[in-house]
Amino acid sequence: MNGGFPSCVPKPVESKPGTCWAMGDPHYYTFDGRRYDFMGTCTYVISKKCAADGHLPDFEVLAQNENRGSLRVSYVALVTVKVYGYDITVGRTEKGRVRIDNSLWRLPITLNMDKLTMIQSGRSVVIQTDFGLTVKYDWEHSLVVTLSSNYAGKTCGLCGNFNGNMKDDFATPSGSQASNAVEFGGSWKVPGLVKDDNCRDDCVGGCESCEHDIMKIWEGDAFCGLVTLVLNGPFSKCHEVIDPQAYLENCKYDICMGGGLRQFLCRALETYMDACQSAGVEVHDWRKIAKCRK
Repeated sequence: MNGGFPSCVPKPVESKPGTCWAMGDPHYYTFDGRRYDFMGTCTYVISKKCAADGHLPDFEVLAQNENRGSLRVSYVALVTVKVYGYDITVGRTEKGRVRIDNSLWRLPITLNMDKLTMIQSGRSVVIQTDFGLTVKYDWEHSLVVTLSSNYAGKTCGLCGNFNGNMKDDFATPSGSQASNAVEFGGSWKVPGLVKDDNCRDDCVGGCESCEHDIMKIWEGDAFCGLVTLVLNGPFSKCHEVIDPQAYLENCKYDICMGGGLRQFLCRALETYMDACQSAGVEVHDWRKIAKCRK
């Protein structure tokens, strides 16, 4: 009110939340935008509140990876969210359901006086809290964590410290910077878990890589290049909102590691589509162009 009359005032600008993901086999992208590949098959801390701040609720997101076929690549197979005193576990083989304190529940679920909700959206489970944490997992290979900017600079784990500087995202629990992804990922392994008795932090027989010439093939507009295609590109409207470059690199690597099978291309394109649609951006029909089934 101004002088007894209602008046318009500028809406406060809210800081943008952070988004971190593990996708494919598996590629990681931190809150601060650092992209890296890590093939460990143990259980790791994806993100948790590390700073001593009594005003912000504690949370912890863990993920266990597994080999599927090849021992040189791995995928997210089990996601655990610890919040408000609950242990919520989502397993790849239990679609449409979650385990809460080891009891199997069907979605949707609301707990803790509506402060914690779990629903199925499309092919994914979405776990959401009232303080700005959202964990989305598709029971297959894609894990996305979105976190309120209130936690900026107060997190740790494979998603980094959320301080706006990607160069220091390889911080280990001791605070030192790891020299590579294997050392960094291994430092966030959750110790003492029986299910991880035979797990590894690196690839069995060495991690595979693709030759440059082969990667160039998958960069074409008929394949992964659809992600970055501007002229009549099905995702072109999304480019300003979500940088497609990391998704392009992930797509090329995954289809190359998959021996050129179209299912890897379709899965990679679907991942970018999900990100775009979650951001409210319209995506044109890409399945027909890429020859992907619904």
